[in-house]
Amino acid sequence: RLPIPPSGRAIGTISERGEVVNRSEMTMDQMFEFFTNSFFPIPCNIIWERKKPSPRFIFHGIIRHMKSCLTPISEKYDALSYSERLFADFIIKNREDAVQMSIAELGNRLGIAQSTIVATTKKLGFAGWKEFRISLAAELVNPINTWEQKQAEQQELKTCQQVISSNISFLQEISRTIKAEEFEKVVERMICAKRIALLGIGTSNVLAQEAFDSFFRLGLPVEVFCDWHHQQLCASRLDKDCIAIFFSQSGVNKDIIFLADRAKECGCTMIGISNFRNTPFSKFMDILLAPLSAPSSYHDNHFALRIPILGIIEILYYMIAEHMGSKYQKELALNFKIAKSSAV
Repeated sequence: RLPIPPSGRAIGTISERGEVVNRSEMTMDQMFEFFTNSFFPIPCNIIWERKKPSPRFIFHGIIRHMKSCLTPISEKYDALSYSERLFADFIIKNREDAVQMSIAELGNRLGIAQSTIVATTKKLGFAGWKEFRISLAAELVNPINTWEQKQAEQQELKTCQQVISSNISFLQEISRTIKAEEFEKVVERMICAKRIALLGIGTSNVLAQEAFDSFFRLGLPVEVFCDWHHQQLCASRLDKDCIAIFFSQSGVNKDIIFLADRAKECGCTMIGISNFRNTPFSKFMDILLAPLSAPSSYHDNHFALRIPILGIIEILYYMIAEHMGSKYQKELALNFKIAKSSAV
């Protein structure tokens, strides 16, 4: 049953379908005033229809879930003016106080014109302050979608979109700048190499290990070391029949450049896999696979910078597989057999 107005007459009852059964002859202003001053705010939108020939507004029809007043604030906050933001900030921080205030009291409190308050509520999708206040009262009673929840959801969505967009842009850059002949040269040398050393420092070493996992499954004579001393020994023992593949996300790490200098003295083929061209690292390489021309200011553990290198590794994997022909199927069958025997 709906609450009883000061007149003592029932406004009406609501059926299970949300329809008002009994009608009230209260005017729209009287109805709004009652709802906004009631200790039992109604979480719904009120549908008014002028019934002819009577000029009175009749409260009747469907009761619907009231729209949130805090959600449009979060969505349109950046587009609000200074005075409108004063209103929005006050509503966000003082919801319980705001719902008890008249438009004159609110204007005096904030030092802004009543017309500004009305204009702001209309910009947020409401007919005016009265409708906005009813919605705010309802949301306090039944906070379906509060400001904090909406902000958290938007931030999560924004973060997801930024990460995905960043990764997509890096992959698209590979497709625009890729030179198939460079990949072919690398593949030909890898297939014929006596040894393939995979070298990287820090997070780039993680990428070297990813490459090891892919190429080792193809049966290539690859090796990777995590220990710094072991990497130095590896780089010093290469010869002209070997390949050294260096991984560097940034292209400016001095330790990987030291290893490159050590390996170059041995006469092996130098292959670099990086994000950027025109770096100190690139000058040591016989073949460089790098999609971007300008070095980045990102720290080189930024995950997006791993995406291009992982993409390059996968391209090499499938190009090598094509060159292997039937031998690839044999290696693939062996991998599946081992994996199947380890399954629970």
